[in-house]
Amino acid sequence: MRCADASWGITPTVADALPRLSTEQVLQLEEIELPDLISIELNTAHEGAETFRALDKLSTGQQCTAILHLLLLQNLDPLLMDQPEDNLDNAFIADRIVTELRSAKIARQFIFATHNANIPVFGDAEWIGVLR
Repeated sequence: MRCADASWGITPTVADALPRLSTEQVLQLEEIELPDLISIELNTAHEGAETFRALDKLSTGQQCTAILHLLLLQNLDPLLMDQPEDNLDNAFIADRIVTELRSAKIARQFIFATHNANIPVFGDAEWIGVLR
């Protein structure tokens, strides 16, 4: 699409009026602050397909999955989590979370309080402390 062909949602009436604006009016348009709109979505389809659903339309486990992926993004800050496995199934933990932890632990510290042995064992934990 060429720029001349794009309307960007501007009606012909507005497009005709824009060249007639005063300098002050143009500057006011340039000052308009548009808020960022954030939409978190998760692909809920299985391999090969894409079916994205909004965070508020997901189950509790799916919401935890979406947020956990955000927490594991490229970041160097330490991450402290209490029972990250709650509401997540073991297959997801073993397939996705543990894989992401193993690659990220080189540059980032993770501290988990967990009842699920899959995370520290398969995540190749450096130190495991058992509390009674």
